[in-house]
Amino acid sequence: LAAALAVIAFLTMLYNYRVAKLLEIERTRLRIARDLHDDVGSSLSSIALTAELLQKELAVNGLVNRQLARVYETAQKLSRNLKEIVWAIDPHRDKFDDLLLHMKEAAEELLGQKGIAYTLEAPQEELPQSLKMEFRRNLFLIYKEMLHNVVKHAEATKVEIALTRTNGMLQLQVTDNGKGFGEEKNGNGSGLKSMRARAAELNGKLEIDSRPALGTTATLTVHCK
Repeated sequence: LAAALAVIAFLTMLYNYRVAKLLEIERTRLRIARDLHDDVGSSLSSIALTAELLQKELAVNGLVNRQLARVYETAQKLSRNLKEIVWAIDPHRDKFDDLLLHMKEAAEELLGQKGIAYTLEAPQEELPQSLKMEFRRNLFLIYKEMLHNVVKHAEATKVEIALTRTNGMLQLQVTDNGKGFGEEKNGNGSGLKSMRARAAELNGKLEIDSRPALGTTATLTVHCK
């Protein structure tokens, strides 16, 4: 009996230690996310605003104007990238609902604002409640690259986005009605290589089905309990 109690006490201590470590990691992630948002984020916004004001207020030559415009655009781009990093490491964003919201915002920015019609189907009852940070980050970056490819290459007018989960497998599918491409171009681009590398990190599979004039379907399938 004494031995059994000792084992139970040890396992309880081990469990409590693990919980404490996980909470410490979560607090660290939250602190980093806040610091990046409040410090670096505000600095980048200030740089962008200053460059924009200088363009408006100063009578400068064309070269200086172009340089100021470049500073503004670079600061804006870095600010957007920083927001993605903050979102990725913030433990408050580990819920699947936050991922869906982020996906909808990306679809509106990349597709909707460019006049490309889109739908996003994601049955809530089928999807997991939370995701690990790296899983969530890689999944979103693959999704975003799928949308970038549509905008850059497809010449599409309509995009269908679907997230489903069946038998422990999560599937992300993006289908467009664009111009498509043949087998000789399948997998040669840096974007596709990047998506396949991220899919491999998730122990998943990325498939591209495309034919000239018949559009493209990109499908990511990963294990997701």
